[in-house]
Amino acid sequence: MKSLLYATAFETYAIWSVLGISILGLAYALLLRAQILRKDKGTPEMQEIWNAIRQGADAYLERQLKTILPLIAILTVLLFFSVYIVPPSAEALARFSSLGPDQVRLVIGVGRALAFVMGAFFSLLVGQFGMRMAIEGNVRVASASRRGFAESLQIAYRSGTITGMLTDGLGLLGGTAIFIVFGVAAPDALLGFGFGGTLLALFMRVGGGIFTKAADVGADLVGKVEAGVPEDDSRNAAVIADLVGDNVGDCAGMAADIFESYEVTIVSGLILGLAMASLTHELKWIIFPLLVRGIGVLSSIIGTYVVTGESKGRRTNAMSAINHGFYTSAGLSIFAFFLLAHFYMHEWRAFLSVSVGILLAIVLDEVTKYFTHTEYKPVKTIASSSRTGAATLLLRGLAVGCEASVWQILVIAATILAAVLIYHGQPVIHVFYGVAMTGIGMLTLTGNNVAMDAFGPIADNANGIGEMAHLEPSARQIMADLDAVGNTTKAITKGVAIGSAVIAAVSLFGSYLSDVSSVQERMGLSEGLRLLSTGIRVSNPMVFIGLLIGGSLPWLFSSTMISAVARAAALIVTEVRRQFRIPGLMEGRVKPDYRQAVGICTVAAQKELLGLALIAVFAPLVIGISLQVEALGGFLAGVILSGQLLAVFMAVTGGAWDNAKKLIEDGLYGGKGSKAHEASVVGDTVGDPLKDTAGPALNPMIKVLNLVALLAAPILVRYDLTHPGMWVVLLVSSLLIVGAVLYSRREVAEPEVLQEAPGLKRPEQAAAPMAPEPCASLGAVASEPVNYRLYCLVYPMEALVASMLPPEEFATYLALGTRKIARGKVVFFEVEPGFASQRFDWERARMECVPTPDGQPKKSVYLGIYRVLEHVPLKSIRRLYLVTRDGRVLDLAPQHIAQAADHPRRDGAYLYQELCPVRPLVVSRLDPLDLGQFMTDPSNPLHMPRIFFARLKLGDNPRNIEEEASLPYDNLAHIQDCVREVLGHDKATKTVERSSPDGFFYSTITDGFYLAEQKGGLYFPFPQEDELKDRYYKWWRSAV
Repeated sequence: MKSLLYATAFETYAIWSVLGISILGLAYALLLRAQILRKDKGTPEMQEIWNAIRQGADAYLERQLKTILPLIAILTVLLFFSVYIVPPSAEALARFSSLGPDQVRLVIGVGRALAFVMGAFFSLLVGQFGMRMAIEGNVRVASASRRGFAESLQIAYRSGTITGMLTDGLGLLGGTAIFIVFGVAAPDALLGFGFGGTLLALFMRVGGGIFTKAADVGADLVGKVEAGVPEDDSRNAAVIADLVGDNVGDCAGMAADIFESYEVTIVSGLILGLAMASLTHELKWIIFPLLVRGIGVLSSIIGTYVVTGESKGRRTNAMSAINHGFYTSAGLSIFAFFLLAHFYMHEWRAFLSVSVGILLAIVLDEVTKYFTHTEYKPVKTIASSSRTGAATLLLRGLAVGCEASVWQILVIAATILAAVLIYHGQPVIHVFYGVAMTGIGMLTLTGNNVAMDAFGPIADNANGIGEMAHLEPSARQIMADLDAVGNTTKAITKGVAIGSAVIAAVSLFGSYLSDVSSVQERMGLSEGLRLLSTGIRVSNPMVFIGLLIGGSLPWLFSSTMISAVARAAALIVTEVRRQFRIPGLMEGRVKPDYRQAVGICTVAAQKELLGLALIAVFAPLVIGISLQVEALGGFLAGVILSGQLLAVFMAVTGGAWDNAKKLIEDGLYGGKGSKAHEASVVGDTVGDPLKDTAGPALNPMIKVLNLVALLAAPILVRYDLTHPGMWVVLLVSSLLIVGAVLYSRREVAEPEVLQEAPGLKRPEQAAAPMAPEPCASLGAVASEPVNYRLYCLVYPMEALVASMLPPEEFATYLALGTRKIARGKVVFFEVEPGFASQRFDWERARMECVPTPDGQPKKSVYLGIYRVLEHVPLKSIRRLYLVTRDGRVLDLAPQHIAQAADHPRRDGAYLYQELCPVRPLVVSRLDPLDLGQFMTDPSNPLHMPRIFFARLKLGDNPRNIEEEASLPYDNLAHIQDCVREVLGHDKATKTVERSSPDGFFYSTITDGFYLAEQKGGLYFPFPQEDELKDRYYKWWRSAV
């Protein structure tokens, strides 16, 4: 084979074997695809939701392709003509020795342009095909959850493995094919291949990140915060866009990101390997990285079959099964590397380098897991700080992100140091080759890494489909467990992606020094004056300027990305608010227009792509032309260092805030709805654009800058500003960058303020329909059977409501069916209709509480708000209903309040939550019966006719409650001060909080609820925890 100069028979067959292995990886991806597509897609309702997600993703990908194709076409032409500016390399002339210099230029130009298109196409294919398979997999995971955990896990992981095998197969296929065709002239084409893949990854990372976070912020801000509907509620116009965003950001974006790292490490490894081969006249330096990647494909295929999830556990078992597959592949790879190094390379340095790379991937996994997983101290510390508010939570998260950046940079520095020590005493090119082999080894298990990453959005989408399709609780629990594992795997793979980006960038940095030195050699510079010998001298002022500018560029890029998310989110907020005002949408009679939100996100994301790409492509040209090649090397060093630190900081900080919120939602510090939870939601909202948009986009940006510098290096060495054409390039490049920056700073119209949006009010501000003025019919007692039921709401507002719904349906309606009045948990009494009272309009209830025109029962007619409970006779109260956020209902039967005296009393302090007519949190030395009498005593200046309250847990030792770490209260020290004041000064009561609308948790209730007045009252005993778990488990699980 003519292209493989110096190749032995074994090496020739090895190259073709690697090509065959890459095709095997692609065939395995197609086999898995066929297996996944044979699985059941579930109910028609599930398929309808899935189809909406699929159509939204297709629309996004089609629009993105139209946006980037013009730039790809322009760059293809520029890359073709770039070879005509400088003479062909000696390697190119040797490879195509039968052709003349002009014909060699033509061949190399066509090869570089086609390689660029191939790299871009492969990156696009990995992202688009991988995302489509993730979408195909999510509905099948949701369907499989109805049958069992093991099948759901297997479908989710193997759907992600398809993307991993595409990454492995296409990356290896492209690099190997280019080497087979171009031989020692391969670097000229490999740079185009790497640049195409990296540029497309930048587009997909930037566009996907903006899309997913704009949809997420818009859906959560208006849906959960303003309108109060639950997450993944079908009435939210942005919910489908949110689910689509999970795929375009976490599937397509991450897959393209890791693919280009995989691609770039092959490119840098082959370029440095060719430099080594030119010194030693041995092809083993080139063949070895290709064989290493081939081994990785085979070991990843084997590792896939280890992930079964057939043991009894769920969440823990899923994570251990995935880890088992990863470590199995790692062990097989290291063993095969040893055999390859021993029998082929006949030296141990290459084996140690790739083994260090695998070790680096494992260590980065563990470092990221430590700082972002709920089991470890950093996230627990952030969660704990939420008890004192959002500010302290944010500060803790920032501190964790700063520390994580230091540890990750130390791990990467130790890896590079290991390469230096392994090749100690060898020329510097050997050291850079060792670093490149570390990157090759780190991404050997790309199939496993991409599968782990894609697992996250697949499980998340499946969970969303299950919620919207109202699957049975057991199936939703399986999906929730898989979703929790997916959050961990996504955080882990982000660490690997960032680490691989830095190692790849350092390898490209070495390639840059080697490439510049080669051009300087052809220009006749002595060896001592070449860049590979002199190095990048920071003492040179120009180099230091380049270093400073390079260090600032990731910050400019991040600012642009975060601003883009803010602009796009503002558009989504406006659109979702508009649709919530559509009559009948909140009641579920009208479906929202999901396509509008998807279209807004798509258009907004694409508008930001070209500006950011222009900054990344033309910044190295401006620095290289104005400050020259050594300063450009300093610029690249600054980009690598600053970009790595900032990317880790944003990814870890956002991930830690996210998991701190999840830890609180699992019941810590009061669970959902508590003030701690509110603080954690702030942290999660701030962290989302950091960890899912700006941070991940820095990975491809770093490599785009390095590859542009590599492509431009031969031109920058030969020409400076004395050439008129360089002034033109400098001026055009500078104008494009300035234009992109100014474009990124534009503002969109502010979304309309909520108070000006009629029909959509914050839940706590929404007013119930007011009763009309008194008329002649008031005071009448119903003398005939009524067609409605009567309910007295006491939490979160006080109201008397007539409804045709039975209690359980009325409870669900308030908690889930509408949020105009109630938000989250609801507490109400069922009341005997028609009691005598002139305050309420019974005629209005009888006339309006009738079926709707479509035959549906009338859900609510408000007969009065404020000071309602005191006018409801005790004898008319039937039962008390406690409703959780997701509509679970626990009803309590009343007893006479005197029966509460049978419960044991104690000396000391009690903690009470008053619920009606006011809602302070109170410490008292009075037991519940005495408190009821005291608060309703007319001689008390602050008395009330009737009071409804609950007794809360205060621990076994009220005098030292600071030790009760499990108590879900924000400020235990303040409660203890109140206890001391009550007990020390013989006070009856002491107010802890004057109003705590969100501070009431079912998990804090101890013996029950009390409805007291001077002449008596009612007592509603609350079941003990064991009884709740045994008899009312679903309610208890929802409540805590």
